[in-house]
Amino acid sequence: MTDWDRIRSIIAEYFVMEPEEIEPKTNLYRDLDANSIDVLELMTAVLLEFGLEAEEPETVQQIHKAGDLVSLVTGNWDLDEDGDR
Repeated sequence: MTDWDRIRSIIAEYFVMEPEEIEPKTNLYRDLDANSIDVLELMTAVLLEFGLEAEEPETVQQIHKAGDLVSLVTGNWDLDEDGDR
């Protein structure tokens, strides 16, 4: 199972949906109606899944899309061309 599959499964379980419905560009706030607490809980679940240490609270402000959670795990933050995460 890839990192993406593992993260997508966590998101799908949290929002009670099928993993196939989630793409890297899925916006957690707009598309899944998440709030900052939801994103913080997702970030925490992902970090626990991968055995990583807690991030700074400000990190949650940088996570907007499902793919950002993969970037959190891999350390490859990458802004879209329009600067939107």
